[in-house]
Amino acid sequence: MTPRSTKPSGDTIESLTGFSHLQLEAIEAFLLSCTVPLVREENEKLALLGMSTFFALKGQLWLVTASHVEGHQDDLKQLAVPMRSLGKFISLGNCCLYRPSNLDLDVALIAIQDADFRRYVSENWRVLDDSNVTRFDPSASRYIVAGYPRQMLAEKNMDWLKSFTQIHAGPYLGGAADASHPVFRLAYSRSAPDSSGAVTNTPELHGVSGASVWAVANGVDGIWAAEKVLKVVAMQVSFKHSEYIGAEWWTLVREVLHRWSAEEASLK
Repeated sequence: MTPRSTKPSGDTIESLTGFSHLQLEAIEAFLLSCTVPLVREENEKLALLGMSTFFALKGQLWLVTASHVEGHQDDLKQLAVPMRSLGKFISLGNCCLYRPSNLDLDVALIAIQDADFRRYVSENWRVLDDSNVTRFDPSASRYIVAGYPRQMLAEKNMDWLKSFTQIHAGPYLGGAADASHPVFRLAYSRSAPDSSGAVTNTPELHGVSGASVWAVANGVDGIWAAEKVLKVVAMQVSFKHSEYIGAEWWTLVREVLHRWSAEEASLK
């Protein structure tokens, strides 16, 4: 687990994460730029629902998240995301919900149609595209899930920056029977060393559903860059503390996007 506030030595970081201190800072900056909290107002307060990621395909801006975070068209108008340049949370505006044909799949894509909101996104967030996605590699052994767990927000007095947390994990090798379809799982221990080497308790991951799961490349060609090292393979949708983190494959997101693209082409 790598909480944002940790300031370890370079040697310790590299031994635990495989990255130098400067590289880990670049990875954190990259993840902060594309890990989007989704909130809505409840009892005159903002409630964190989960995480999301902006994604662009053929000129259309999408917000990708887990369907259990928000899977109903009528509720979309209540959703909002932070816009740093404005210093506040902004509602999604005009948008449309898309789901896989199999509604048991915990995937939701929101097509953003509001012009002002699209402009705010371009000014405040990194929008991913196909270059940020890769196919699953069975030989890969390192993954990162990042977000703002509700537990960390409570412990840090709602300080979003200090609550940002990265979970560095490997594949889960145990069995589970809590899904009707294949789910990608990462091992999630009750405690783990942070990047200073100290063993700490890992947080409950309520509020992180919808976060991208990033595969960590073992090496890159040319100049090192965080966007070369990290590629999306899945989306976090569940967890069982001390056992695993569950995720839906990004291929399910692709299927919804391809269906939308085919529908758009048929209308022309």
